[in-house]
Amino acid sequence: MKSQIQIPIIGIGTATLMIVSFFVISNITRNISKITSTEPLQIIGELEDYVTEIDPDLLRSRMKFSSLFSELRTIKPFFHNQDFVIGRIGRIVTTQDGTILFVDIVEGKIYLITPDGSINTEIGGRGRGPGEYQQIQWIALHDKLIYVLDSVLWRLSVITLDGDVISTHSIPPGTDKFVIKDRDNLILYDASQWRVSQKPLALYNLRNEKVIYRFGENSPLTEEIGMPLYGGGGLAIDNDQRIFLIHALDYSIYMLESDDGSDLGKSSYSPSHFIPPRRTTAYDQEFYLSFTPIFGPLYLFQELLVFALQDPRENDLPIHYLEFFTSSLDYIGSVRIPERYIFHYIDRFGNFYFSYQPNIDPTGNLPNELLKIYQFNAF
Repeated sequence: MKSQIQIPIIGIGTATLMIVSFFVISNITRNISKITSTEPLQIIGELEDYVTEIDPDLLRSRMKFSSLFSELRTIKPFFHNQDFVIGRIGRIVTTQDGTILFVDIVEGKIYLITPDGSINTEIGGRGRGPGEYQQIQWIALHDKLIYVLDSVLWRLSVITLDGDVISTHSIPPGTDKFVIKDRDNLILYDASQWRVSQKPLALYNLRNEKVIYRFGENSPLTEEIGMPLYGGGGLAIDNDQRIFLIHALDYSIYMLESDDGSDLGKSSYSPSHFIPPRRTTAYDQEFYLSFTPIFGPLYLFQELLVFALQDPRENDLPIHYLEFFTSSLDYIGSVRIPERYIFHYIDRFGNFYFSYQPNIDPTGNLPNELLKIYQFNAF
């Protein structure tokens, strides 16, 4: 399937708790389209290939979004052909050469955009066969291969950047995200914690499709109320194979050894924008409403830990923050993100990726989300 699109490149959320339901479940094929642009792409400003040491004191002195970030690019997925409409931007990753991969949660597709925007590729689509997806929950890159988690089929697909399916694997139900330890072993995170007594992390071998062992601490709130909760969370792994974990509604960062699951440290803090959870009763059941900030993705850049905090307010847009820690779990500070921005990713150059949802236009239509890339000014 081939279609024509234009992707102009111009330079210069809310999160809730919910009780999850579960769905239950391998070959070699291809599901890919090359997309050619109908008009020249507008590109102003290039992504710089710089990797210098972060200055923590400079970072602390710039705890304001306008001081800490400078916009590099805005990517607007605007399609002339109405068959192509970006539904909602999900997980984002980039390759070593700067190619951007982003997930369309609604359409079950992965889009690839090269740094100059000249080649655009679409992988996947709705379906249950190899190379098709019902719900792309998470993707990661390793050795030029894309690992794709489908949270409806509970299937992990390993595919090439050209869309060829190398292998497919059953994955434990409840898996929300993962990090890659090596080509055959993943660290899985069960954010739903639907087995409340079960440890949230698992070392999982793809070759035999088995959990080797489970480790990590559960969220205290999950254990207190004894019910499955979902509201985000974060998982990252560094070059020393240390695991960093955060739970939704738990103001702690856990550091663990990925080889044996041993505890390497923990840091707890109370952000100034804390709103305690509120208990309510409906249909003779007790619920916790999400008035505590909820953690988003967790990323490591150099010796810096960064994650998003979503602070839902009644009758208002949620307020989003970026939280900064050192990799030794020392708290640095917090930056409020502009309204309608959602944090997604940090690339190897230190550029930050956000999606932005514009307001409803005069015709009453909700425009496509924009992808915004910002330079990080803490060097």
